[in-house]
Amino acid sequence: MRFTNSTMMAGAIIVSACSSGSAESANSGSVAIAPTPTPTATVAAPAPTPSPTASPTPTASASPACERVTANPISLSPYSDPAFKQALDNTRSFQWPASVNACMSTAQLQAYGIDPDNFYRDSAGRMVFSIRGGIVSSTSSETTRMELRGMSFDATSSGKVLDASFQLPAIEGRSASFTISQVYGESAGLPIVRIFYASSRNGLTDHLWIAYRKGTGSSDGTSIDLGPAPAEGQTARVRIAYNVGGAIEVYYSGSNATTRLTENLAFWTETGKTTYFKSGCYLQAPGNCEVRFTALAFDR
Repeated sequence: MRFTNSTMMAGAIIVSACSSGSAESANSGSVAIAPTPTPTATVAAPAPTPSPTASPTPTASASPACERVTANPISLSPYSDPAFKQALDNTRSFQWPASVNACMSTAQLQAYGIDPDNFYRDSAGRMVFSIRGGIVSSTSSETTRMELRGMSFDATSSGKVLDASFQLPAIEGRSASFTISQVYGESAGLPIVRIFYASSRNGLTDHLWIAYRKGTGSSDGTSIDLGPAPAEGQTARVRIAYNVGGAIEVYYSGSNATTRLTENLAFWTETGKTTYFKSGCYLQAPGNCEVRFTALAFDR
C-alpha cells in the first residue's frame, strides 16, 4: 500500500501503538500534506457560568469512580452548550473510570448529567475531562479512561468526521501519555487511529502523535509525529475524516498540515464491519489527565 506524499510542518505528531502491546515503526506508512481542510462551522458557546464546586477534586490516593448527578444549574452540563450537543447526541455511553463502566447513557447525558469533579462544563464554557490517580492495567479494559463512546456506523461509510478543539493544561502529576481521540474498529475490537499526547517520545518532548493500526497483528502499528502539543492556555484543533478517497485524513492545527493514512485501510472498511469515534482522556501511562474541549463534534 502506498501513502500520498505531502509537506509536513516542523512540529511532530505523537502517536503510540493503537493498542497496548502492539509494535510500532516510527514515521512509516503515511505522509503529511500541506492543504488545510475548510474549518467546520463552530457554534458560539453561551455565556460562561460558574464551575462546579460540589466536592474537591479527587487526589491520587482516591480510586477513580463514577459519581453521576444532574447539573444544577444545567449550564454546568456540556449538553447545555451547542458546541458539544451534537457529539453528546451521537454518544452511546460515557465510559468512566474504565471501558467496562458506562457511567452515563445517552439519555442521562441529554438530561444534563455530569460527574461534578471529573466531567462538567466549566466557567469558561469548556467541556472538562479530569482524571486524578489513574492506572494502567495489562488488561486494557481496566485501564483508567474517561471517554465519550460514539454510536457505531457502517465501516464502509465515507466522510465521517470527528472535529475537536481542545486545551491540555499542564497539571501536576500529569500522565506521560494519554489519548484524546480515537477511530475505533469495533468488529476487530482495536483502535484504528489514536491521537495521543506523549511527554517524551523518539527524542521529542510534549508532542501529539498519531497511532495508526494497519491490521490486527502485533507489528501492524505505526507512529507519526503531529507536532508540539498546545502549550498552557493555547487551543489546538484535530480533525479526523474517515475513509476519504481511500484514506483517513488527520488535520492538526499545530503544524497546519493534513496527514493521509492509506496503508491497508481496506481491511478496516470491509463490508459487515462497524466503526465508531471516541474522545476524552484515555491513559497510556498512570497519573493525572485533563483535557478541556472548547468544541467537539463527531458523526455516527
